[in-house]
Amino acid sequence: VCPDWVEEALSCLPMDYYLLCYPDLPFVPDPVRENPHRRLELFETYVEEVQRLHIPFAVVRGTGDSRFLSALSALLVAISFNCSNVNVAPEPLLPLFPAAFPF
Repeated sequence: VCPDWVEEALSCLPMDYYLLCYPDLPFVPDPVRENPHRRLELFETYVEEVQRLHIPFAVVRGTGDSRFLSALSALLVAISFNCSNVNVAPEPLLPLFPAAFPF
């Protein structure tokens, strides 16, 4: 159960589509990361929450370029099916990651 302030923040910032990152990368501690031993549990909680809110989402897996391409593929599929009017334009990424775009 989310605190009321989280529910309120979610209602003020509606999202069209979520990319949930599967915890398959090694944990790297920093000042804002926590719960290294509960990552899968927290991920499953996030999945349950976006499902409860009826928000379309995709799970991103893999490492390096394959993780990036997993996210990009999910967004392109969402856009092509007009998933909740997803407002994402991949064109700005082209100059940044030309090797990732074989087309």
